[in-house]
Order: sequence, then C-alpha cells, then structure tokens
Amino acid sequence: MNGMDRRTILIADDDASIRSLVGLLLEDDGYIVLSARDGEAALERSRTYAGRIHLLLSDVEMPGTYDGYGLASRLLGERRDIRILLMSGTKLPQYSFACLAKPFTPVELSRAILAVLAAPDTELEAGTTVGFTE
Repeated sequence: MNGMDRRTILIADDDASIRSLVGLLLEDDGYIVLSARDGEAALERSRTYAGRIHLLLSDVEMPGTYDGYGLASRLLGERRDIRILLMSGTKLPQYSFACLAKPFTPVELSRAILAVLAAPDTELEAGTTVGFTE
C-alpha cells in the first residue's frame, strides 16, 4: 500500500502480547495501527484520532465497561463507516459481526481483515455473521 492507500486499524485487546504481535503484523502489511488495552481506552483512542478508522479489531472478552460487542456497538454509533472484526479464543458468537477464532495465523488474520474491508455495506448491515474458523 502506498501512503495514500493506507488504512487504519484500531486493535483492542487486554493481552499486551497479542496487541503487540498483531500490531507488528499489520504494520508490516502496510496498515496504520492504533492500539488500546480495553474498550474504554479504544473509545478514547478513537475520539482523539482525527483520521478515518477503517476497522476495529477487538477481542470479545475484555475487562471493564465494554467487552468487544459493547465497544463495537459504541464505535458504530460514533463512526458509521467503521468495519468490525472480533477475535475470540472461546466459542465464536452468533452476532452480526465478523469473528476470527484465536489462535490464528498471520495469513488467516490478513484474509479475515481483507474480507471484512471488502464486504459490501449491504452485506454487513444485513447482520451476516462471518466466521473465519478454517
């Protein structure tokens, strides 16, 4: 990606090692990466970031006021054009957000992100749950 095409991804995960590793992988893929330790920090990061955030990549289970679902819902209310990809190390939920099962490989992460970013708006609004569990 050249500088004009770079997309921004906000990572929210309470596990610092996951945030760091995923952040490095995404930066290597050319994304601008913002990270937060929990839902509250992710909301603050979103509110103080002036640019567009293309995707929220969030863990489902996080401590604090907002888990992944709550965070996704709040961010959609504030940034209508944001895409959502949730990560879970437990049973994948049946909600209207795309979900990626942990653990995942760098290739699986990349494919999931590209699929969510490329999905038509109508497909996302229809409440289709996309599970990436190969």
